[in-house]
Amino acid sequence: MAEQSHTVDYGRMTAIINCMGDGVIATDVSGIINYMNSSAEQITGWQQQEALGRELTAVFSLFHAETNEPLPLPLQEIMAAGEPMGLMPETMLRCRDGSGKYLSASCASIRDARGKVSGAVIVFRDITRRKKAEEQLLKAKEAAEAANRAKSEFLANMSHEIRTPINGIIGMIDLTLLTPLNSEQRDNLLTAKKCADSLLLIINDILDFSKIEAGKMKIEAVPFNLRELLGEIMKTHGVSAQKKGLKLKKRLDASVPVFLIGDPTRLRQVIDNLVNNAIKFTEQGHVTLSVQKTGERDGKVHLQFAVSDTGIGIERHMMGKLFQSFSQVDSSTTRKFGGTGLGLVISKQLVEKMGGSIWAHSEPGMGSTFAFSLPFLPAEKSVLPKEQEPVKLFKVSRPRTILVVEDDRVNQEVLARLLKERGHRVDVADNGLEALAMHAANAYDLILMDIQMPQMDGIEAAARIRERERGGRHTPIVALTAFALQGDRERFLSLGMDEYLPKPIRMEELYAMVDRVLSTGRQAAFRGHVSLNADGELVVTDNKEGAITELAAHLPELEALLVKLQEACAECDLERTELYAHKMKELFFTLEAEELKYAMFKIELAARRGNSNDTALLLSRFQDLFATYKKVLCNRREGICVF
Repeated sequence: MAEQSHTVDYGRMTAIINCMGDGVIATDVSGIINYMNSSAEQITGWQQQEALGRELTAVFSLFHAETNEPLPLPLQEIMAAGEPMGLMPETMLRCRDGSGKYLSASCASIRDARGKVSGAVIVFRDITRRKKAEEQLLKAKEAAEAANRAKSEFLANMSHEIRTPINGIIGMIDLTLLTPLNSEQRDNLLTAKKCADSLLLIINDILDFSKIEAGKMKIEAVPFNLRELLGEIMKTHGVSAQKKGLKLKKRLDASVPVFLIGDPTRLRQVIDNLVNNAIKFTEQGHVTLSVQKTGERDGKVHLQFAVSDTGIGIERHMMGKLFQSFSQVDSSTTRKFGGTGLGLVISKQLVEKMGGSIWAHSEPGMGSTFAFSLPFLPAEKSVLPKEQEPVKLFKVSRPRTILVVEDDRVNQEVLARLLKERGHRVDVADNGLEALAMHAANAYDLILMDIQMPQMDGIEAAARIRERERGGRHTPIVALTAFALQGDRERFLSLGMDEYLPKPIRMEELYAMVDRVLSTGRQAAFRGHVSLNADGELVVTDNKEGAITELAAHLPELEALLVKLQEACAECDLERTELYAHKMKELFFTLEAEELKYAMFKIELAARRGNSNDTALLLSRFQDLFATYKKVLCNRREGICVF
């Protein structure tokens, strides 16, 4: 009876194993196959009767998927192990017909009733389809990434190709507006400039959409004045509303804080989009911008912004298309009103990235309301950045020699004439090679460098100039480029540029950038410049003795900052090094200590570019220079050398 029962159990077990989708092969202690189930037959291509009595390696031959090298099956290790062992992931089986199949397998020893090892068992699964699907998925992912890179490159090139002529158009209009004009000519030019600005807005929409889609749009957290921001928006759109006979209203709830921390640029972009749309689709009546406080949570104030109009309204069944890419509720509106169909989708994505939500309510013929809510941290007025004075069109008191490197003839003329309007001396180079030759022959206070040029581009030219100036003087280089994708500024700074100005270049932005880089802005006009002459005497221009007095008064503060700078540099903390170098540079700038400011500027740049060796070397030189200044200041009693 026992033998009959054993036979029944064995038969039942065999039937169960044969129903498994996994292959099963068993061997004795010598590695001779004594069992194979049906799935193993299908996977290996060997019939059980053929395989029985053969060595395992004859039927179960393994090799590496990438190298095609044979992989031994460690039977003795398997049988000695107390727990199942798995095969390496890239293992393939050589089937009887010579083909290969990917396997997922587990091996274990077989023990008899007394616990003695009597053989081994291998349970394996054919995962070839899964591996091929993974490979196809990987190829698809790589293809998608390549397509995305190609799209980004296309957008950059498209941006360059379109922005270059727009730069010339806007620049020439700005220059012409500076000349005597009658009222009709001025109106025509202002209209032309408005059209160029509209074209630029469309380009920016496409680029913004691409940046958001790629997850590269960064949201800032800076203090700003909400009341001023809303006032600027009302002024911006007031003219277009007035031309259509519309009333543009603003309602700011009394409970709304004036000073907030957030991203004012992106907030303004969203409101601009909504107000612009409201004016565009409203023929009579009014457009109202309202802001109210909806609550406070987790230390943040939640505000609701709403733009309401008395315009054409939107059909209920079309509301779902409002926030879809390249979509408009009626294709006829594209022709009548213009636009890319990206404004609302960009607004939605920006609001969501800032931690809020956006929605709309509309009825045909009754107007529309677009609203969004956002959280903000409250801010104190004291933390707001000091208001910058607008750039005035006057000759600078200290004309500089500037090299413009630009291959486009129109842009050359625009830049040269704009700079000459401020009294600067300007040389022009057509490409990087010419720029190198002119830099070698002349000392320039500033180089404005286009990036994409024939023969030698701006990046290579800047790198060669930096190599040539290593350990010596440092000529500031500002990248002028129509590339306008996320990360461009950081990339250009890391490659040796000092600043970055995207095209199309506006007159006010150009003047502000030049003033900032050369430190010839409004702060530079109230005192003379302090430096040391060849005899080690303090020299100050314009006979302003107060400059030296203030430098001496700020010595304790400067020494404290220098200690922190030295500690950061010694710890190779380049982020802190850059921070303290920047603070000292700004203080030297305020005190008009040009030589010290320039030396600290080089330390700041070296730290920003991640070059710890150059940072340490420049700091060592600065310490010697600063020590000389301190000694002269401390020993000075009377007299001042003036030139």
